[in-house]
Amino acid sequence: MLRHKIVISLLILFTLVLSNSSISSAKDGFSDIPNDYWAYKEIQYLSGKNVIKGYDDQTFKPGLQITRKQAAMMLSRALSLHSRAKTKFPIRDIKPSTTGYDAMNAVVQKRMFHTYDGKFLPDQPFTRQDMAKALTVAFQLEGSGASIYSDVPYDHPYYRYIDSIAANNITTGYTDGTYRPENPVTRAQFSAFLARIFMFPQAYEVRTGTEVLYKVKDANQAIELALNIEGATVHPSNDTLNTYEELPASTASTIKNGVLIYNGNEITNYTTLSKDFFKPYLSYYRDGTYQGKMFDTFILLGRSYPYGEFTESPKNHANYGDWEWYLDRTLTKDGAVDLLNSAVDELPTVDDTNLFLTIPYPKKYENIIHLNGALEENNLESRFSLVKWYIDEALTRMDTSDYPALHLKGFYWLNETITNKEDEKLLEMVSEYVKSKELKFIYSPHALTTNFDYWKSYGFDGAFLQSNAHKMKFTEKEVKTLIHKAFLRAQIRNSGLNLEIENHSDNTIYQGLDNFRIYLEIAKLYNLPGKSFIMYQGTEMINRLATVETPHHRQMYDELYEFLNKQ
Repeated sequence: MLRHKIVISLLILFTLVLSNSSISSAKDGFSDIPNDYWAYKEIQYLSGKNVIKGYDDQTFKPGLQITRKQAAMMLSRALSLHSRAKTKFPIRDIKPSTTGYDAMNAVVQKRMFHTYDGKFLPDQPFTRQDMAKALTVAFQLEGSGASIYSDVPYDHPYYRYIDSIAANNITTGYTDGTYRPENPVTRAQFSAFLARIFMFPQAYEVRTGTEVLYKVKDANQAIELALNIEGATVHPSNDTLNTYEELPASTASTIKNGVLIYNGNEITNYTTLSKDFFKPYLSYYRDGTYQGKMFDTFILLGRSYPYGEFTESPKNHANYGDWEWYLDRTLTKDGAVDLLNSAVDELPTVDDTNLFLTIPYPKKYENIIHLNGALEENNLESRFSLVKWYIDEALTRMDTSDYPALHLKGFYWLNETITNKEDEKLLEMVSEYVKSKELKFIYSPHALTTNFDYWKSYGFDGAFLQSNAHKMKFTEKEVKTLIHKAFLRAQIRNSGLNLEIENHSDNTIYQGLDNFRIYLEIAKLYNLPGKSFIMYQGTEMINRLATVETPHHRQMYDELYEFLNKQ
């Protein structure tokens, strides 16, 4: 997701003041910007940063055009431009007493705006070619010379500017292959252009400790430099708009260090859950005794049921009965929650622990079958009703059972990506419902997930980004690159991390442990211990580390214990 070519200075906070009308922020969205609006994310992103505002009636008015004067004033504020008293480019149609005079003078001096026979034409529409030039000059963007729009040939006077914003993914033009350079820019278009620039850092720093060794424009270049320097880390560079977290974090989730425990049909051939199974996850096991604490939070999740999968998959045909099947595996006598509670009761080193329960992904196609056999059309409302029923049933079972050692903190969204507008709306609804119960809502997006940048807007309290570097096909350099990239993205989006180790047999154990050790080593460099993260461990790998009597298993378990307890 990281841009390779954007070379920019991030913007100073400013407000889009396009008329004398009263404006206001809209934290809950704008009434005229539905979540399937083409620039919804960009507008919401900027409003969330208090960069843009809507009107008092909670509208945004996306189609309103902006004038050259208005654009100059906004960009001048954004860039802290100041006009010089003496200028090489006097403007004939404005006076020092004209509103916005300094701003218009400043953008002309910076050669961001053309004049026409010495005139600024302040009330004329600000066009898409004007925008291309202003952004290219202001942020020193570079083009590729490969952008081709049918209405912007190579000899077009604005070609190099339009090519620059296209090469930097600030615009994609229209679906018919045109750019329409002389079209006026609207509020929505202006928002989209700006959001696509400053959603990503201006520069990246390579550090050892607090010392900055390099500051470069390209994220991949920064990671490559870090790989060749012992103890180096990569960080987004702060700017006038964004102050990035020094460490990946997701503290609103309440998790310090959590572990994912599978208890769906996927464990049938691999793991037998018991109270003894949970103990090495709760407390440090050595020489037949439990001596210290391990994980503080348990996330129970079921990926599959006997006839399919609970994920966003062609194998997901799950109805109410299948969701109830999973509830029974989780919240009945000798179910996973009961066993975890019993394990805590028997450990002298642990008084209690935190718990998250998983919400399966409600299938998006096929009718939904109720417990009584009734069919319901599959749509947003019926999918939400299934989730709401599941949450209510889970909470009822928790309330009517005796689990004194467990503190239910919230729900974990099983799906690892967000692929469509309906799911975005569904997540907003689910999040609101979970929070109405005074609980937290979290998920763990995979490395290639779409829309990770917007995880907070969906209502999640925590996101724990996977690097997916644990797979055996990767070389040591590839593992390190993927982990650094995940830590960088987590800093940019203020998320947590998911550390990963797979189940390993004797023929893969050495490489598997070597890869996991790289996770821990890099995480220490970023000072992750003591912060918020979770851990994927296949179905039982940490239990194996604690109980298999071989030196390499024991050593890795000891290192993990040290990592979890390092502050």
